[in-house]
Amino acid sequence: MRALTRRWWLGGRAAWSASVLSSTLLFAACGIFDAPRPLPQPLPSPANVLANGGLESGDSPWIRPVLAGSDGFSISDSVAHSGTHSLSLNLAGDASETGTRLVGGVQTIRTTEFPEYLSGFYRVDDWRPAATYQYIQAVVAVHGGDFGDAFPVHEIRFALAGLTRTPFVVPYAQFVFLNRAAPVLHQWVYFDYPLRQAFTTGPGKLPTRWDSIDIRLEVRYDAKTAVEGATSGQVYFDDLYAGPQAANPNRPPDP
Repeated sequence: MRALTRRWWLGGRAAWSASVLSSTLLFAACGIFDAPRPLPQPLPSPANVLANGGLESGDSPWIRPVLAGSDGFSISDSVAHSGTHSLSLNLAGDASETGTRLVGGVQTIRTTEFPEYLSGFYRVDDWRPAATYQYIQAVVAVHGGDFGDAFPVHEIRFALAGLTRTPFVVPYAQFVFLNRAAPVLHQWVYFDYPLRQAFTTGPGKLPTRWDSIDIRLEVRYDAKTAVEGATSGQVYFDDLYAGPQAANPNRPPDP
């Protein structure tokens, strides 16, 4: 009787073990015990229509502005948001100077599709505004677009810092204020804006054709008088992008 009971217990144990093993193999085959596979990571996008947006390849194709009362930029190898270089704009106005002075860099972008988004970073290491209007801006200028009017150029001027109100009115340009406060010092500041929306709500139409599109980065003063004293500003730009919003490499991480 004892031997029979032992054989029954061993047989039951074997059957139970076989059942557990069979169930484990079945669950494994169904993937129940598998760790979830990671989602594929998107590859870096080559969608930036701004060439040399990080200023790591010298100054080309950035050029100096050809406007009256303007100065060009230099390439800094001591200040950068990423990499080792940035666009350096050094504004200086003597007490006796009047009117407008700007320092900037310009690039004509090559694209058959109007860029959806603009983003980048700027940094201010010196800011002593004596002029009535001294500010930092990024300008997108469309030359020869089909806007349905007689103006040869249409501009959106993104005021990044230092400007509290519109300094002047011109019929072909609209100001968009991203920040009306004085710039913070010694800190990289991110800026961005949907360009297509800006032109749809500004000039009232997104162009479908154009001769060229320029992107200008400026630090400037306007309406300066001789009694306002000397003025200065040192501004850097880096990691500049224009292209699809979904491919914006400068997007801050989600909180």
